[in-house]
Amino acid sequence: MAIVAATLALFVWKGLRRSKTDFHKQTGCGCDGAPKVNFVVTGRKGERPTVMMKD
Repeated sequence: MAIVAATLALFVWKGLRRSKTDFHKQTGCGCDGAPKVNFVVTGRKGERPTVMMKD
């Protein structure tokens, strides 16, 4: 029973503790300086879809 309680306490501690690493700074994802490009996917039933970029 003590092992289950210790494991539960560890999971709760990990969930409540704030992470020291920032995902957006570390990977470069979510940059506001990146250009915004809209993609439009069109197609009809039975045909191959077409992908177009809109500025």
